[in-house]
Parts: sequence; structure tokens; C-alpha cells
Amino acid sequence: MFDAIAQLISRMEPEAFMGLLIPLSAVAGTMIVGIVVLVLKHLRFLRESALKQEMLARGMSADDIVQVLSAKSSRPLERCPNSI
Repeated sequence: MFDAIAQLISRMEPEAFMGLLIPLSAVAGTMIVGIVVLVLKHLRFLRESALKQEMLARGMSADDIVQVLSAKSSRPLERCPNSI
């Protein structure tokens, strides 16, 4: 399979190859940006979870935790049934 792809690419004119390279790089760039966004969101979730655990260990009430998390965030915290 890779030999067939290599033969196809070797027969292509340079202009045609560039015509394929530009859209492929756009798709790859979009995928990389999406992966980075997902990783950053996951890291934020982990950081907030660790902060919640630390506050629980200190004996803070759920209302105090919500107040602290809402104050540090640029957006108001929505209460979820599974969250504190």
C-alpha cells in the first residue's frame, strides 16, 4: 500500500503535489489545535478537582467552595448534580 502511494506521489507534478499539501496541512493544523484545546481543558479540570479536594480536606463547606471557585473564575460557576 505504501509503495503504491509512493509511486503515485513520484509521478505527480510539483504543482499538483503543492495543491494537495496545502489542504492537508490545513487539516493537520486544525487537528493539532483541537488536540491542544482538549488537553488544556483536561488540565484545567484536573487543577480544579485538586483544588476542590484540598478545600474539602481543610473542612470547607460546599457553599464556601462554590464561592471560592466562582471568585477565581472569569465566568460564574454552574452547579451540576455531580459537582460540589
